[in-house]
Amino acid sequence: MRALTLAALIAMLAIGPTVAYAGTTGSLSGTVLNAVSGAPMADVRVIATSGAQVEATRTDARGNFSFASLTPDIYAVTAEREGFQLVAYANIPIFADASVRLPISLAPVVMRILHHIDGTSGSLIKHGTVSDIYSYNNPWLSLFPPVQSDYAVLRMTPGITFGAGAPVTH
Repeated sequence: MRALTLAALIAMLAIGPTVAYAGTTGSLSGTVLNAVSGAPMADVRVIATSGAQVEATRTDARGNFSFASLTPDIYAVTAEREGFQLVAYANIPIFADASVRLPISLAPVVMRILHHIDGTSGSLIKHGTVSDIYSYNNPWLSLFPPVQSDYAVLRMTPGITFGAGAPVTH
């Protein structure tokens, strides 16, 4: 038995010392979902920013994103895609040899579908008058309290003005 132990010790010394190094980076991953439908969202730009590092990626077809090698620090993470509200998270700590999972939901925005400036001088509308047309989809309308008309929805929308340009108060 003693000879076997001695042989094992000699073999270990011949191979050399085994060193286990600690990792120096951490990782961040998650899935981006549509806040209304719950469906995964592809092609969302996700950016992780710290004082020392900025990394960007896009989600895959299943809405997944991953940053495999982030320097330990406190990160801000943003997610954006056209037609959806930008989402930002602050104070996400990343530690060496640790993984952080961050689920993200993006809500659709009210989209301006037409920006019109009247250029005719003989029109009933004053020359140079600017108007925008917005499209409200059904999932967005469900977020508003019950209303009597589409006009009431417009009056509740931040940034919409009526009359001589005075902001509408709610």
